[in-house]
Amino acid sequence: MRLNGSALGMVVVCCLTLAQWLAHTVRAADIVHMTNGQTMSGIVREESESYIVLQVGTGSITLPRARIARIERGDDASHERIHELWRERNWLQAQHVPPGFEELATKVRMVSARRTEAMRARTAMAADVAASRRQEDHARTLYRRLTEAASMLETLDPLNEPIRYNETVVEHNRLRAELALLAAEQPDTNRREVERSQRIHAYHQALLDARAAQTAMKTQGPLSEDSERFLARADEMLTRFDEEFSTEEIPVEQEAGGLLVTALINGRAHGRFLVDTGAFGVILTHAFADQLGLDWRALPTSSVILADGTRVQARSLRLESVQVGRFRVPDVHAAILPSAGKAHTDGLLGMSFLRHFNMTLDGQSGRMVLREFDPQRP
Repeated sequence: MRLNGSALGMVVVCCLTLAQWLAHTVRAADIVHMTNGQTMSGIVREESESYIVLQVGTGSITLPRARIARIERGDDASHERIHELWRERNWLQAQHVPPGFEELATKVRMVSARRTEAMRARTAMAADVAASRRQEDHARTLYRRLTEAASMLETLDPLNEPIRYNETVVEHNRLRAELALLAAEQPDTNRREVERSQRIHAYHQALLDARAAQTAMKTQGPLSEDSERFLARADEMLTRFDEEFSTEEIPVEQEAGGLLVTALINGRAHGRFLVDTGAFGVILTHAFADQLGLDWRALPTSSVILADGTRVQARSLRLESVQVGRFRVPDVHAAILPSAGKAHTDGLLGMSFLRHFNMTLDGQSGRMVLREFDPQRP
């Protein structure tokens, strides 16, 4: 690649940080002094009367001779030290992967990419919860005003107070339309939240796949020094990522074809909840909502889809917290129904709680495994 003057200037600026870092880190590299006073460090790989090719990390740059004042040449030993440094920094690049380890390298690179997506999804999920909370607060305000408008219509005489009556009718219809619009937006909100959760699940699965591949490679007979070093680096990275997941096994009960867990709601009362990945929110029965002291009868209704696909009207609210084992999730979307469909249960534990975790259910062993992704854990 040959560069004109302006393009060369841009490349020099982009590479300057790495070049300066190399100049300070490794002594006796090939140091190119430019006519504009800047310097670049690397290894001269090719040169002619009109240009030189300088290798910098995993890439290279072509520099015109006319813009080079002088070159300080390093020796072979210093070049080898630089190559070793580049291998350490870029060990997952294809040219540094030992033969036979290409699949593992691909999986480890996938883990790194999935982790970036999971971190973004985790940040977005927090924003989703805040937006959903604002939306539900707005819905409650609209529902209260709608109730007030309906009560006023019952007291107004359209013949004696036609103007006020008509204004109230218009306001009543406007509030109903706005509530309907909010309800129509809820499926899209739910879908986005599920998609965010799936990205974290995809990251954890990629981590499991890479760990399995790394373990399998360890069993392959005698390995070269480069292969051992590559496996050690992969193990170090995957272990660091593993430590960002907190795991707990939760005891479950089998009853009436379902699995039940104990959950602490709002830090006040424990209930027995049926684990239901088909339910978007946490469902509380009327009786358990009363036990919690929730003033739910004045709440607006919303459409809820149950696991069997049935759509029902329920009272919607947000719980202060839901805790299963030591995992506590604040500000959880919930709905209140007359019953949860199973006798002797206080509700359903749906995805508004479960989406925060990678979950594994094993009814035969009587356990549910929850894994929480928290990259900020010490």
